[in-house]
Amino acid sequence: MSEQSQAPKEQEQKEQQPQEPTKVTDAALDKGAKSVGQQLKKQKKHKVKLYLSVEDRQKLEAAEKAGKKVQWPYETVNINGYTFQIQRGKDVEVPEAVYEVLSNANII
Repeated sequence: MSEQSQAPKEQEQKEQQPQEPTKVTDAALDKGAKSVGQQLKKQKKHKVKLYLSVEDRQKLEAAEKAGKKVQWPYETVNINGYTFQIQRGKDVEVPEAVYEVLSNANII
């Protein structure tokens, strides 16, 4: 057998061998999420308002007027470890990537 025909077989055998999983630390994940967050801050912003029924809105607004602490419902969007919580029924600005996720999910 020639050297040329042996080289691809050796390469193929190396590729088939199981590889050690890469260990990822919490610090590395935090660093990655922070980097994504910085990139998202630079993106064009879109104003969105996620659906909230009139009945639910009225209940929440009445509770707020009565001085109660109210947790408005929200949607969560995660992009490479960076999390957005977007309140329903309120006008909010979101980065382009978050807008695309919401649009692709038919939420807006």
